[in-house]
Amino acid sequence: MSLRWSYGVVPAAAVALAVGWAAPAYAHELAPGVSCENFNCNNSTDDMYRVQSTVTCTSVFTYLPYATVPVATWVPAHGSAAIVASCPYENDPGHMGNGHLGTNHNGQSEWVPGQWEQGPSKPGIASSVTYESAVVDNNPPPPPSGSGGR
Repeated sequence: MSLRWSYGVVPAAAVALAVGWAAPAYAHELAPGVSCENFNCNNSTDDMYRVQSTVTCTSVFTYLPYATVPVATWVPAHGSAAIVASCPYENDPGHMGNGHLGTNHNGQSEWVPGQWEQGPSKPGIASSVTYESAVVDNNPPPPPSGSGGR
């Protein structure tokens, strides 16, 4: 009896688990008529909404999450908007440079070890978003002036 159970129930549970993992991402309805999926929000109402979210940034060097960035996005009435985040820059951990043969003060050859070389600094990649809230906000901030905000 227990052998039949393990051959029937265990595979069925494994299939159910795999189907659950393979399920597509679903849209998060943050307010009636306002839903977000992946990095895009849609608004089917007559009001503009401000969507608050947190974006996780992934390192281009280690491929691991290293920062989170709060983001406010205004979604127009009967429109959509992309969630855009500026991930902070991070430094490449760097590497040990190559050593070389040199001469000492007596004119003899000696090995000169390499020195630590700092790598470039690059921004991370926005890898995931967590939606927190959506509120009616018909007064978005003015667009940037193009002169450093002055």
